Amino acid sequence: MITKRPFWISSSTSAEKGVENSELSRVFTDLIEVMDIALWELDLEYRVIALNRKAKEIYGEDVVGDFCYHAAAGLDTVCPGCPAEMVYEGMDSGRSMHRREKASGKVIYIDHIATPIRNPAGVLIGVLVLIIDITRHKVMEEELKAHRDLLEEKVCERTRELSESEARYRKLYAESKRSEQLYRSLLHSSADAITIYNMEGKVVYLSPAFTHTFGWSHKELLGKDFLPEFVPKTEREETRSHLRNLVEGGTPCRDFQTRRKTKDGRILDVSISASRYDDHQGRPAGVLVLTRDITRQKQLEAQVKHAERMEAIGTLAGGIAHDFNNLMMGIMGHISLMRLDIPENHPNMCRVDKIEKLIRQGSSLTTQLLGYARQGRYEIRPLSINSIIRETAEIFGRTHKEITILLDLADGINPVRADRAQMQQIFFNLFVNAADAMADGGDIRVTSREGMIEKNNVMTESMDGNRHVLIEVEDTGTGIDPKILGRIFDPFFTTKTMGRGTGLGLSSVYGIVKSHGGNLTADSVKGKGATFRIYLPTDQDQDRDRDREMASQFRLERQCTEEQ
Repeated sequence: MITKRPFWISSSTSAEKGVENSELSRVFTDLIEVMDIALWELDLEYRVIALNRKAKEIYGEDVVGDFCYHAAAGLDTVCPGCPAEMVYEGMDSGRSMHRREKASGKVIYIDHIATPIRNPAGVLIGVLVLIIDITRHKVMEEELKAHRDLLEEKVCERTRELSESEARYRKLYAESKRSEQLYRSLLHSSADAITIYNMEGKVVYLSPAFTHTFGWSHKELLGKDFLPEFVPKTEREETRSHLRNLVEGGTPCRDFQTRRKTKDGRILDVSISASRYDDHQGRPAGVLVLTRDITRQKQLEAQVKHAERMEAIGTLAGGIAHDFNNLMMGIMGHISLMRLDIPENHPNMCRVDKIEKLIRQGSSLTTQLLGYARQGRYEIRPLSINSIIRETAEIFGRTHKEITILLDLADGINPVRADRAQMQQIFFNLFVNAADAMADGGDIRVTSREGMIEKNNVMTESMDGNRHVLIEVEDTGTGIDPKILGRIFDPFFTTKTMGRGTGLGLSSVYGIVKSHGGNLTADSVKGKGATFRIYLPTDQDQDRDRDREMASQFRLERQCTEEQ
């Protein structure tokens, strides 16, 4: 075990400076421990000498004395692009970014920065490595946005200084250009549309993302007030209220969901965040607005709500159908008993026959009602199953932050002939079912691949050995009790408490898959999650089946014609 004292802990014991160095060491050590950047010290052989609290959170408590490449990446040799190696090879510093797995098992992305550690004689004795967690890059983006106002102030301040001192002109000019390039780079790289207005409401800047989303260019709108063209009439009053609070009171606007017009007349759903920025003297100078197009998100949310409404209607229809069918069966039972006691020539026998006929008609209605509840209407067309999975996972993930959806989708999969809404319902129901089994959060892994159905496979025997797409949905939930595994696709079967489940989710998935010519299977280990496998025939198989059906129909019609 390495026992070398970390470089940041002083080893001085002199009488004159002992107390002072001890206090300074304590403060510096406390600072190292509480800072939110992981840090560890390596010797010349890449062994970990010391690390702070943040580094222990990432790599665990027992890495001192281990090689950094083994502790961090599980390797037996130095990692490719190792920043410490760069320093050992003579560079002033080293930097690289890597994908790592924390001691807890969570995958993160980190930025390594290595600097040399030298003794008083200037001899290299080790390396200090700063390990920065950059996984939450969105947080970093927000921090960069918050610095834009400061960068603009610096540019303005340095520009004014150019007129005050000719001797400093060239130096300050170069610095201002570098700052301006960074400032514009940050604005240009944003995926959200960015607009900057002055205090009179005139456009100062438009980002390329704004032009891409809404159509107007920076040149077209520079120095103009274009809000009447940009804001639909129905949204103007609320927009004016937010602008008034922002301009007069400096109240930021965050995630204001509204609608905006494009240059070609389209209306987009957007989310707006805006803030007022000040000049170098602290006076309000303008307003910065970030506009995000959420039209697609709204459409997906509407689809989810529609699917939920359809499920509610289906549940109601199925419940009514079952109750009504039970009543019909009860009546039918009594009619059958009456038949045993009434002679065939009895005057009321015709009425009994009429009642039976009406009961059969009622039974037919309940069958249709149950069919609607389980299948609905279809619009069959070739679809990319991977696209459906991605879209469904995206909208589901927005509303279930505690769930991580991992996609492993094979490229080049042939399309399937299916109804888009029904395919989305399959994955929504499976995701919801998995989320219910992971009350404290967890992972859902979705994989897809294409292949041939194995012959003599009992679970897929109806697919006749054709090519198919296999989609596996695996969760890390509580699993399914083997005693009920065979009943999970039964309509109205549920293990949820009263009011929390209808028992139609998995049964509707099963019905949809079967109606598309596919198969659905499930297996589970209690306490270790469940896996659902969906087999869907590819488009070419559907076409071949349809061709065979049409050829058979043609032969039948020809035979009938010849007989006539």
